[in-house]
Amino acid sequence: MIKKSLSHLLFLGLAFFLGIIATTFGWVMFLILTKQLPVSKQGELFVVEEYRPADIVIDVSQVVGEVKPLWSGYAQGGEEMYTNMLAGTENLLKQTHPTYIRLDHIFDDDYYGVVSGSSGNLNLNWTKLDQAVDSILATGAKPFLALTYMPKALAASKIDQPYNWNDWQYLVKQTIKHYSGDKKISNVYYEVWNEPDLESFGAWKYHGGKNYLTLYATAARAAQQARDERVEPFKFGGPATTALYQNWVLALTELTKEQNLPLDFISWHRYAYSPSQFEEDMQELETWLGSDHQYEFVISEWGPDPGKTAIYSGRYAAAHAVAVSRQLLEKLNLALAFEVKDGPEQADFGWGVLTYGIRPKPRYYALTYLADMVGPRFALSGEGSNVTAWAVGNDGKYKVIVSNFNVSGSQTEEFPIEFTNIEPGQYQLSWETLSGKSDSRVLTIDKQGLPVREYFTMADNDVLKVRLVLLEPYQKQENIVDTTANTPTQSNSAGSIHSGFKRVILENNQE
Repeated sequence: MIKKSLSHLLFLGLAFFLGIIATTFGWVMFLILTKQLPVSKQGELFVVEEYRPADIVIDVSQVVGEVKPLWSGYAQGGEEMYTNMLAGTENLLKQTHPTYIRLDHIFDDDYYGVVSGSSGNLNLNWTKLDQAVDSILATGAKPFLALTYMPKALAASKIDQPYNWNDWQYLVKQTIKHYSGDKKISNVYYEVWNEPDLESFGAWKYHGGKNYLTLYATAARAAQQARDERVEPFKFGGPATTALYQNWVLALTELTKEQNLPLDFISWHRYAYSPSQFEEDMQELETWLGSDHQYEFVISEWGPDPGKTAIYSGRYAAAHAVAVSRQLLEKLNLALAFEVKDGPEQADFGWGVLTYGIRPKPRYYALTYLADMVGPRFALSGEGSNVTAWAVGNDGKYKVIVSNFNVSGSQTEEFPIEFTNIEPGQYQLSWETLSGKSDSRVLTIDKQGLPVREYFTMADNDVLKVRLVLLEPYQKQENIVDTTANTPTQSNSAGSIHSGFKRVILENNQE
């Protein structure tokens, strides 16, 4: 009887314990599904940190670096066969000042039909690929060519090793000679393969039988031969893996050093919701390679999510683009946003900055905001948990871009932006947001040392662009009619002088 009672009690205790576990698990899942807890997306763990409000201060007397347009690249995937997918996008892309546009599938029989013939007797027809490259050039950008995939004249399938490695070497050499030689396009990027570690693109390894290093080394020898024939300067690299992997990077760098092969840039793809992940990649590279290397770093595809989702159709992806760019300033050479244009019948679930019908999405407009955020970078402090920013400018023209972004969804933010150490004079302060707000005012600073301090309210997942432009230096204003005489002015707690709103249209408003 006692044994039965003990067994019964143990059974009840175990059931009670399992019930607690099940209940706890159920509540956790409920909170995740209702977005009350941070979740892991595509392997990311989001950590909740203590909230920090923004109070941005820009010292225009302190230049701390030089911003280059690292965000100015695009990549176009294989969304549509037998056509130039970039046709019709040229004028819109031109407004974002692109530097490079990446093409994939360039040797794929179903896309550009470059290769025909048989092993040792290959025929090359550049007509269709030239049309896509001409579209790239029409935007003001240059081509970034992913050397993919195998045509049937070379291999059993698009992702197999070639029957004859000499054919692969010949094809790569002729490609470089055509674009960097015959067409005289300088500084083209040639990237060996696309996501070689992914099963759908070949499941290549950096060792063993199906070895990416053999694929790269053969192509690199072709690049050396092309350089010896005095083509235009170009960049050559890889491995364009699905993410940044230490073993792949070190295997490739060691190979090229041992065999004296060209490796001008190291490339990888990064899809991550957290902007800090992109910065962590850069820190990892410096740890692996040190600081005395000569490699360029290129993220040849990037975005928040590797899948086609509605994320790419709203402001979330736009604010993400600016927040990521902020983390990569003066660390990365080039990032190529994936992708230019959605494929057909993708509704609001495509990766593109443009729809299939060539309608701009918010991420496109964020990239237009970024287009001129280059040049001397000013000291900036006071970024918050969600609000990040940088400022550039010279000669009395100052620009600030701000992102209000949080991986789990940001909130409305109200914060000041203060310019310090500006020269006395009359200025125009103007601003606009992706959410559709804009305004401008003329203000007068009549004493050295007075700051300009303004408060802004940003919607969640929004981008703000602020410009402060000198209209007239203070010493030239004695003969200027005071248009603010009948407009109330106010001095804020920081001592800045604010005029009332003006309906002034200035030619340099967009500079």
